[in-house]
Amino acid sequence: MRSTSDLRELLKFVTEGTLVLFDIDDTLFMSASDYGSQEWLNANTPKKEEVGDEKYQKAFREIRDFKNTNIEPFLQYRLMQSDLLEILKEMRDMGAHIMCLTARNPSDKRVEATERALKELGILEYLSSTTISTDTMKFDKPIRVQNGVIYANNFNAKDEVFTEVMGLLPRQYYNVVYAEDSEEAAKKFQNKHPESKVFHYTKKEFYTSAYSSELVKFQETELKRTKEINKPKIPTNFESRISLLDNKFKKIIEKRNTAANSLLEIS
Repeated sequence: MRSTSDLRELLKFVTEGTLVLFDIDDTLFMSASDYGSQEWLNANTPKKEEVGDEKYQKAFREIRDFKNTNIEPFLQYRLMQSDLLEILKEMRDMGAHIMCLTARNPSDKRVEATERALKELGILEYLSSTTISTDTMKFDKPIRVQNGVIYANNFNAKDEVFTEVMGLLPRQYYNVVYAEDSEEAAKKFQNKHPESKVFHYTKKEFYTSAYSSELVKFQETELKRTKEINKPKIPTNFESRISLLDNKFKKIIEKRNTAANSLLEIS
């Protein structure tokens, strides 16, 4: 397994007929604001060591589902690299087949939101049009393969889902190159497919740092200003915090996007 902050590194291992796999979130694109980002999700989830695994898992699922249903349809995204589309074009011109492998669930709304983001950012046109039936797969959760995206529906099973999908693809691939922002997931994939060229993509570490500093300050300022104007009580418990976000995010998401774009300008 290799580490890189530049997806252009993958080009060194691409030849005609190579299958290039990308994770989606924090690898191809990220939320243009703090809303809906992985860091936002983590910040609004109780710490496991404080509440225990059961309460942590329950809270994580609730806020994740809230994000997927109420926030994601309104999100704007930004490319992780400004030259990503150039890289994808070079890969396609070299004869590579490009697909995505994501832990996102395959519900119609989730797939629609994913394809919308891929299309708006100009990524979708470079992906394989592969769509296959997954009815024969034996997993606890539904899997979907549509328009070049494999929806594994389970962060911990992406490597296993890909193994099953490989057997259903219309052709065999002897050279697989995979980029993934999670070091844990990248290691699991490498162990499962030792012949593959796997990259742990580290670009998001810059954004994580920015989120934990400048964006948090901006968020605190915004909440303070809202409190002073409207005199609401900023709730501390999980359910009330979600309710507050549900009521407020539609009104300020454009402002947050603008601020995030300015703070996280890619050099």
